[in-house]
Amino acid sequence: MTDRAAIAGTFADMKSVKTRFVVQMIVEIPIENAEAVVAMFGYPKPGAEVPVAVARLTDGPTRRAEVVSEQADPHPRRWEDMPPSQAAALAIQNVGFRAWLGEAGEVEADALLKLRLGVDSKADLDGNEEAAYRWRWELAKYRQHQTDERVAGMAR
Repeated sequence: MTDRAAIAGTFADMKSVKTRFVVQMIVEIPIENAEAVVAMFGYPKPGAEVPVAVARLTDGPTRRAEVVSEQADPHPRRWEDMPPSQAAALAIQNVGFRAWLGEAGEVEADALLKLRLGVDSKADLDGNEEAAYRWRWELAKYRQHQTDERVAGMAR
């Protein structure tokens, strides 16, 4: 191992591991630093966990976030105005929506949403009025949750 004690990366995602009662935090590190990661932490081996600490490096947005916001549609459409399949697909990509569902990872959240909606594919939402209704109901509950969170934030 090296004497170096920290390496910079970007918090990219997280997912719950229910069988271990933990969450996994995904930190992306530029590929050119891969050797430094292995030198610092070794290669992961079952039963040989390496204790680490996580710290935020800046308070502002990263350059990657700034680029994404510059490229964003200046007139974004609301999920309520989209076909249900498209809205549900975008919702699954949204960290806040996934957190509301109780699943941090996209794959797990996608599976849970399809289970709640009674569909095998989000594409089924566009041709199934009952499933589309269930989607609108879930979306309304999520929007109410967002409103409740904003109100709670103003009360602090």
